[in-house]
Amino acid sequence: MTRKISKTGFLEVNEAGLTTDWNDQREKPLFISDFPFDQFDLFDAYFNLDSNSWSKFDLDKSTSRMLLGFDEMIPTMRLIQNIYVPTQQSVRFNYMMECLLTAMKPVVVVGEGACGKSALLKNFIFSEMNMFAQHTFTEHITCSHYTSCASFKTNVERNLETRKLEGVNTKDDMGKTMNSHMYEKAEDSGHMQPPGYNHKLILYLEDIHMTWKDKHLDQPALEVVRDLVTTREWYSTAKKGVRVIDGVNVVACMDSRSEQATFLSDRLLRQFAVIGLEGFDSETAVGIFVQLFEKESSNWPSQT
Repeated sequence: MTRKISKTGFLEVNEAGLTTDWNDQREKPLFISDFPFDQFDLFDAYFNLDSNSWSKFDLDKSTSRMLLGFDEMIPTMRLIQNIYVPTQQSVRFNYMMECLLTAMKPVVVVGEGACGKSALLKNFIFSEMNMFAQHTFTEHITCSHYTSCASFKTNVERNLETRKLEGVNTKDDMGKTMNSHMYEKAEDSGHMQPPGYNHKLILYLEDIHMTWKDKHLDQPALEVVRDLVTTREWYSTAKKGVRVIDGVNVVACMDSRSEQATFLSDRLLRQFAVIGLEGFDSETAVGIFVQLFEKESSNWPSQT
């Protein structure tokens, strides 16, 4: 019995030459193997596409990469507060976010205060993401009481450019040559995108629950975020018209115990993949401080 791939999916060819479409049977693809429960716990491994096998999350490898990245920083940035110490939990979540952001799925990380939400996202977006995402840049927006619809749109649109129509006629309906303002309006496609070919913009929204509330306790800035992740368009006050936003994804974090978090709309949250981050247990906290102490003490002068 042999297997081959057709335009519709996987086909099974038996000795009689008859074929069966795997899509009709809803069977698993050939390259996905059963999870090896005798080797790993369910949350301790992932499917490695490079080796076509299940692999265990490697905390030691992530720690070594962190130390190497710190040593390669410029001297003014080589400070102890810029050391990110990975944990078993953060290694798993980095893999989850890699899968989600590759698929352009919005992500929100939820957890109590001081549990490492911002540190996790900053390390992932500004360090880990560079290893698998090309032509991607980030806009960091810290949400507060002053974050309104207008300020949010302004922060986003300044990172985008208008996609222009090609082959626009320079003459108007009367046969006269258009001035620069009329020509710019004529070649406007109504789409905005990150500059460059096939580039992506990641919006990192820190403390998304802290945006301004109106007298009805609604958060208008978050309604704009919902428009962005659902319809991919909004009304631009700068361009005076509806703008289609292409190539933009959203990553956010919020404090689950804040009173402000109770005002977030369910219509917004259900558009995100939600990752819950727990606080550190004593063993994890000790491990982090041991790594920090060892790294910092390596720079102390020798007593010999």
